[in-house]
Formats: sequence, structure tokens, C-alpha cells
Amino acid sequence: MGRGKPLNDNEKGQIIALKNMGHSNRQIAEKIQRSLNVVNHFIQLGNKYATKKSTGRSKKLRLRDKGKIFQEARKNKLNASQIKTKLDLPIGVRRVQQVLRASGTLRYTKRTKKSPLTEFHKNERLKFAENHMAWTEKWKTVIFSDEKKFNLDGPDGFQYYWHDLHDQKEVKMSRNYGGGSVMIWAAIGYNGKTPIMCFPPKANAAEYQELLEIALN
Repeated sequence: MGRGKPLNDNEKGQIIALKNMGHSNRQIAEKIQRSLNVVNHFIQLGNKYATKKSTGRSKKLRLRDKGKIFQEARKNKLNASQIKTKLDLPIGVRRVQQVLRASGTLRYTKRTKKSPLTEFHKNERLKFAENHMAWTEKWKTVIFSDEKKFNLDGPDGFQYYWHDLHDQKEVKMSRNYGGGSVMIWAAIGYNGKTPIMCFPPKANAAEYQELLEIALN
């Protein structure tokens, strides 16, 4: 059975007036000669009656818009939220992500923190290990140290971007200025390990030597 035509403003006013007078929904339907269902529907929804509901489907994008989305991701390395805002798109962020994934050449990936080791670097490290395999007493004069910086305004974090599979992966540059940080240092050697030491991130040579004396004594 097809749907009846919506109530007009005059019928809505009659329903409200009759309802205020204490009439039942069935009595109102008989008086205005409309179905009981439509009267029930109007009384339940009130001002929301006959308002157009969203289908939930995303608005269609023009081919030109898709091209702009791909360009912003490839050239300017913007994320989906930034692309939506910059281009003022009539779609949601999730839809922008779907468009980018469907390109076939873009992948949301994390920037590499540093360049990967080359074959030369790998061979040099292997040579070092092979040349020192026979060491015994000499290891007693060697220590291995390392340090870690903690940013006071939060971690450097991971940086993601839309990577074009035709291009080389981007490298994230480490922050050198601003924010403030604390550096910790420790070392291991033949006879054990040092305590964890704190020192300024920009320590000079004299300060570093002083740290070594404290840690190793």
C-alpha cells in the first residue's frame, strides 16, 4: 500500500486543537478524515513530522575533486582531516580516507625516523664484529654508552602521511630547538654497568668528561 500525502498545516492545526480538547487519536482521525496511522505519527513526532531524513549516503565527488584530494595527499602530505578542511569538501573525513585508499597508489604510513642502513653500513658493522671476535683482555678497556632524550613538552611521536608508492619514503627530521628536554646516559663494560645519569642535552666536552668520571668511579 502506498503512503498517503503528508498532513498540511491546516490539518496539523486541527489535530493539535482536538488533542487539547481531549479527543482520542481515533476520534481525531475520523473528524479530519485522515488515517489513524498518520495522526499517530504526527502526534509522536511533533515538529519533526515530515522532515526529510538523511539517507546516510555520502555525497558524490566530482572527478576534479578527487584529483585535488590526491594532489594534496601526494604533494602537500596532508592528512584526510586537513584535506577536507582545506578543500571545503561536502563529505566526511572517513570518506576522504576511503577515496585515498581506493587510489591504488597511496598508503597511509609512518615516516621513517632516520635513513635505513645501506649495504656499506651493514658490511662495515659486520667487519667490526669479525675483527673483534678474538678479543679477550682488550674488552676490559672498552665501554659502550648510549643516551636517551625525553622532551618536556611531550614525545616527538610518530608522524604519518599518505605515501605515494611511486616515490621514496619520507624521513622525519628530529627536532633540534625548543620544547626543553632531559637527557639520560648509561654505559656497560666488561665489569658491569654504570648508574643512569642525567645531564643537559647540550653538554660540552668538559661536562661530558665530568659525567664519565662520576659514573665510572
